[in-house]
Amino acid sequence: MKCIACGKEADHELRSLMIETMHLRGLDGDKPLQRLGKKVETTGVCSECAEKYLKAAGAGGKRVMKKYLIFGLILLVGALVILAGHTDRVFLTTGIAAVFCGLAGLVTEFLQARTQKKEFDEMSDEKRYEKAAWQVFLQHASKKSEDEYFDRTYMPVNDETRHMIPGDLMVLYKIEPVCVKKMMRMIHNPQGIDPQDKEPVPAEIDKQE
Repeated sequence: MKCIACGKEADHELRSLMIETMHLRGLDGDKPLQRLGKKVETTGVCSECAEKYLKAAGAGGKRVMKKYLIFGLILLVGALVILAGHTDRVFLTTGIAAVFCGLAGLVTEFLQARTQKKEFDEMSDEKRYEKAAWQVFLQHASKKSEDEYFDRTYMPVNDETRHMIPGDLMVLYKIEPVCVKKMMRMIHNPQGIDPQDKEPVPAEIDKQE
């Protein structure tokens, strides 16, 4: 099996269930229309790509520093707008909003990076690479259905999720009640399919003598 990120031979095999959601907005609010993938899929990630993710996701990693730069620029632009248009109410409001957004983003990213680093540090090497491989998979997995109407998210299928109760899985992976029973049947089936799905009946062929 090849790595989803670089195409090299994979060291980690990840099983996942695809969840497709369309948000129908009406007068009564958001009504999600949801469907699951036909089966649990297996994807590969190599250790090299997992290692790159771990380094980039650290407190001083490239991924985090890039986000710091973005929010830092928003903060800077907001401060310049305030200084340039401090007598104009519209400019002042816009500048304050930008400063607040930049500060909030910086603080949020810092706390998330620190929390993630702490979690990774407390894991065994095997568990740490498994978690990193999952994040690599999420980065490269398709985010939209072929028809572009449904957003795609993914749930890992492993010992941890198989031992979770349906309610926790619904909250954690935003699964609608209508899909829960099917989801549970699929993740607990060794073949990764829903046993209740009907196989197509082949059309009868009339034999001419």
